Amino acid sequence: MSQPGGAPLHATESPSRAETGASDPIAIVGIGCRYGKLRGPAEFWQWVRSGRNAVREAPQHRIDLGYDVDHFYDPRLRIPGKISSKKAGFLEHPELFDPAAFGIAPRDAVTMDPQQRLMAEVSWDALEDAGIVPESIVGERVAVILGYMAEDYSRERTGVLGEEAVFREHDVFAVAGMSHAVLSGRISFLLGLKGPSFTLDTACSSSLIATHLACQSLRCGESKMALAGGVNLFLSPEGNIALSRSGMLSMSGACKAFDASADGFVRAEGAGVVVLRPLADALTDGNPIYAVIRGSGISTDGRDGGHMMAPSREGQVQAMRDAYAQAGMSPSEIHYVEAHGTGTTIGDPVEIAALAEVMGPGRSPDRPLLVASVKGNLGHTESASGVAGLIKAALAIRNRELPAQLHFETPNPAIPWDEVPIRVQTETTSWPYPGPARVGVNSFGISGTNAHVVLESPPEPESRERAGAFRHRPVLLPISGHNANALHEMVEQQRDALLRGDDPGLEHLAYTLSRRRTHRAHRLGVVAASAEELRRELDAYLAGNPTASIQTGVAPASGASKLVMVFPGQGAQWLGMGRGLLDDEPSFAASIDRLDAAYRDCVDWSLRDALQGRGSIDWTSRLDVLQPVLVAVEIALAELWGSWGVRPGHV
Repeated sequence: MSQPGGAPLHATESPSRAETGASDPIAIVGIGCRYGKLRGPAEFWQWVRSGRNAVREAPQHRIDLGYDVDHFYDPRLRIPGKISSKKAGFLEHPELFDPAAFGIAPRDAVTMDPQQRLMAEVSWDALEDAGIVPESIVGERVAVILGYMAEDYSRERTGVLGEEAVFREHDVFAVAGMSHAVLSGRISFLLGLKGPSFTLDTACSSSLIATHLACQSLRCGESKMALAGGVNLFLSPEGNIALSRSGMLSMSGACKAFDASADGFVRAEGAGVVVLRPLADALTDGNPIYAVIRGSGISTDGRDGGHMMAPSREGQVQAMRDAYAQAGMSPSEIHYVEAHGTGTTIGDPVEIAALAEVMGPGRSPDRPLLVASVKGNLGHTESASGVAGLIKAALAIRNRELPAQLHFETPNPAIPWDEVPIRVQTETTSWPYPGPARVGVNSFGISGTNAHVVLESPPEPESRERAGAFRHRPVLLPISGHNANALHEMVEQQRDALLRGDDPGLEHLAYTLSRRRTHRAHRLGVVAASAEELRRELDAYLAGNPTASIQTGVAPASGASKLVMVFPGQGAQWLGMGRGLLDDEPSFAASIDRLDAAYRDCVDWSLRDALQGRGSIDWTSRLDVLQPVLVAVEIALAELWGSWGVRPGHV
């Protein structure tokens, strides 16, 4: 397995993992997500922490696609064939997709379930967020385990046509486009992955069950990395009609978790994927780590709920106990639980009772368990809801902040709040308790299948900052797209990030764009010495007036050209040459010192002293010194470029 730039990607061998047991910690190193108008973890976090609501009435583009909510709307309860609320967590433009970006043929793309398209995009985003170039994991044992339950697209494709038309129009592309199995299989194919790949449906717990199974795959050594998550799109009104008829859909259009006015849930669309690696591997490779999965547990209710679709306290308790046993952690140590919390009259009291039974014993009275549910912000994204809660919890740990529960005003009187050591998070606060943050994420579904995941703060990473490297000096930043329009959009994204104040440091941005992004055919290179200068240059390009600091071009087809390193030799020397590299670049300095030691057996002068201008030797004019110094500088430069991933092609 390899990292961006072709460097080896560390992978712990399975025997050592087996020796350490099943509770080896798993790192969340990347996040990709689409919920409402949100894309990516930064937008997700800002939306949730600011208390915003993604639930809305159907936007015009969804009405144009056939979701005519006005035709089905009736504000009365349980009216056959009608929807009791116009509101839902509609995804922004799920119909838009660029198949060329993934190498998908138009014939294939037109028959793909939009959920397959969405997961291709979100999986790619998650890898980029992790700083993993997709090309670097081709052929590796990377698992893809995804949750999925909505079948609106396949029902519509087979239901709107008559039997004769179905026979005439449907082919293998249509079968693959509607297949549950292909949701995960297509991701594995597009990325060239050879680990376990499957799609599962346990209803609303699907994506958290997928996370549990991905962790198990990593712990037993059958995978070295995993993509886990889920997706949910409702493209027809049928599901909302059925839920309205059953009285489960909120007439107020809000998931009011744990609130006295809770009247059911509001459906929502979305997709989320997390990139998982064994913690030891992630630390070795310097991956960014949002949070660490210490343990997870799953269970099924059996008959305990009294009805197959009713939640069970006993079933949830079992999943929780299994998760904390695997984590080797007392449940009383948990600070916060990201709850399932749909806002239903049955579900909320059962979930709080289960949490109290597991988390209550041994808990200090001055450290109550805090709970909230992201469904207040997003709606209930069903098979993508567990991973939404996981993403929120991981981001809360990363930022050491707990967002307030939206739509919570009056505690649900059916829950004995005075008897349980649990409190709803009513305001956005910094992390309430000292030490590593410890969090549970809970999920269950109408299938009776429960899941619970235990998260903890990651260990502090070792500093990899190179003293003085690139600071206050111009750097080259590459941006690319698979066609001219995509390149323009990528430039806009970088410019907009700078306008928002997303400035990780110019040298870090240059490294990420160079080493941790796929380099597409249509390319732009911009030189800048500050974030402000970069923004001005990108603005000039977008306005059609690029400066000399920006160059664009189209890369030749793969294999059409090779990199050649040219060293001009004598005539290029000047006093002071190499001094900055000696000060700022450890790789260059190490090469010079190694060559200096070798030279000492043959000459009576020091290579480092000559470059730094110490002593009486003017190496630029003395031929017996000039040639050896130039050769040393050329060798050190080649090794420096090689450390950055720049290597000559084979000739």
